[in-house]
Amino acid sequence: MAYREGLGERAAARLSDDEIRRDAMAVAARVDAELARLQACGGLKSVNASYRQYRLAASARGEPAIRYADWMDRYKADLIREIAENLR
Repeated sequence: MAYREGLGERAAARLSDDEIRRDAMAVAARVDAELARLQACGGLKSVNASYRQYRLAASARGEPAIRYADWMDRYKADLIREIAENLR
């Protein structure tokens, strides 16, 4: 990825839209792969506990909770956004 090739702090300003899109897709693929690996070995305990807390709080408020798969999609999107912000 170009930001790791010594382009400096303002590397994103020098990258084309295609390069940024390619790097973003690579980050998203790595997040998906890592979450799949963690799920396979039981490493998502804290993530699952967060979902459970959310679900119980929603239930206590009398609100429906979103499905786990939808919640996980939001969790992944938040992770990818956080990674992107840290790459700037």
